[in-house]
Amino acid sequence: MAIVTTPGILLRSMDYRETSRIFRFYTLDHGLVSLIAKGIKRKRRSGSEGLESFSRGEVIFFHKKRGDLHHLKEFTLRKSGRSLGTDIFRFTAASVLGEIMLVQGTSERNPDVFSRLDIGLSRIEEVPDRLIVPTLLGEAWSLVATLGYCPEISRCIQCGADVVEDNGVGKFDLEAGGILCSVCGLHRIGPRIGPLARCQLIEFLNPEGERKLVRGCRAHVLLLRDFISWHVVEKGMLNSFNFLISLLESDFQGVLSHQELL
Repeated sequence: MAIVTTPGILLRSMDYRETSRIFRFYTLDHGLVSLIAKGIKRKRRSGSEGLESFSRGEVIFFHKKRGDLHHLKEFTLRKSGRSLGTDIFRFTAASVLGEIMLVQGTSERNPDVFSRLDIGLSRIEEVPDRLIVPTLLGEAWSLVATLGYCPEISRCIQCGADVVEDNGVGKFDLEAGGILCSVCGLHRIGPRIGPLARCQLIEFLNPEGERKLVRGCRAHVLLLRDFISWHVVEKGMLNSFNFLISLLESDFQGVLSHQELL
């Protein structure tokens, strides 16, 4: 077995038998990896400090030639994820980014995706409470686009018309992965997208876009979840998305339904 040292972000951990745990890391050099720490629950061991969800640091592990469960040797903490757990919205937002990587991440090296995930978690950690969900929307759309699944939002995916110049209400075709203009989308099924929502989507897809309060947060989260369900998810359920939606439903009154105008 080769010894590997790489920056990593802890996405999830779970108990394994009585004394061990399995950790799912997204790493800079080896993408998504599963690491087992045998005996970690029996006694405190050197190099296991800071192993909390969304902690970032340097991971050292024994990489097996066969199989996909490797052995964790040591983790050196660079930035704790503990502060993300102090607020349920903040932790759930971070969990959405983590879930995207858990269902789509591969073992291939992708520095751009690693950087995007790292930046996204940091921004969710630092923003004021009122901007947690808008920041998540921007960071999640940017992460999805970096993974190679960018929706078409500038031109109608059917006729090619410039939808930025169209002040009407179009539709988002989830299967095709883009916006239909007000004419092509008139009799189509899908979330209705008005001029304001189009501008907001453009802003979300800009990695350096300003994160500010937006109208219809819940509807935007639903659109993002359903787009990911169509184009990104290869396995697993989007449980963090569903929990976030339930939080939004219980936290706000008069929110927009999925089929209402964004």
